[in-house]
Amino acid sequence: MTFSESVSTCFSKYGSIDGRAPRSEYWWFVLFYFIAEFTAGFIGQITGGEETANVLSVVVALGLILPSITVAARRLHDVDMSGWNQLWPFTIIGIPFYLFWVCSPGTTGPNKYGDPVSQIKTDQT
Repeated sequence: MTFSESVSTCFSKYGSIDGRAPRSEYWWFVLFYFIAEFTAGFIGQITGGEETANVLSVVVALGLILPSITVAARRLHDVDMSGWNQLWPFTIIGIPFYLFWVCSPGTTGPNKYGDPVSQIKTDQT
C-alpha cells in the first residue's frame, strides 16, 4: 500500500473499525499525521507565532484523531487483537507491548476480524 492509498483509505474509513489494516496502511498514516502536525506548527509559527501554531496543531489533531484511532484498531485486528488494546500505552508499561503489536506482521489468512487486505485485493483482480 502506498502513502496516498493509505491516507485515502484511512479517510474513507473515517469512523469504521471493521476489518483489518496492514502494517503499511498504519505506518503511512502515522507518517501523514506527523507531517500534518509539523506543517501546521510551521505555518502557525510563520504566520502568527507560538499561539497560532498551537491553535493550528490542535485543529489538525482534532481532525485526525478519529481516523488515527480507527486505523490503530484495524491494525490491532490484523494481529488478531481487540482494538481496545490501543489503550495499553496509557499505562506507560504498555508502550513496548503496543509497539510490538503494531510492528508485528498480520495473521495469515482470515481471522475473527475478517480477511487480510492483501488477500482481498488479489481475489478481486
